[in-house]
Amino acid sequence: MKKTKFDLSSRKPKDTIDVPIYDPIDGAATGASVTISGRYSPQTRAAQFALADRARDQKDNKDAQSAAAWDEKMLDLMSACTIGFHELTDDGHPIPDGPDAARGVYVKYPWLREQVQTAFLESADFFGVEPTS
Repeated sequence: MKKTKFDLSSRKPKDTIDVPIYDPIDGAATGASVTISGRYSPQTRAAQFALADRARDQKDNKDAQSAAAWDEKMLDLMSACTIGFHELTDDGHPIPDGPDAARGVYVKYPWLREQVQTAFLESADFFGVEPTS
């Protein structure tokens, strides 16, 4: 029996996904979501390059390889890759789009960041039949 070859073109990355948000207390679906750019999208690649350039400029910083520095870089990346919040409010107010707002929300609500970051790091979530771009 001849082995079937794997066709690379059968895997097309999406540019974005909507991450469903679950209640951190009971795990129930909230109906809210966060749209993030995919790991292979132009937006994410640009954010990664900007972070790498900034790290290069700070190469003399002895703390650059610390766990805290890595966490800060991931926070920067997650903030840059967050496109929008849907059906989420903070103290009754809608959350504006943009990396600064995303950063503030992720710092204030680390459980939310954890859910979004977990989805971001799960490559399989960004693949489908057709790319979104």
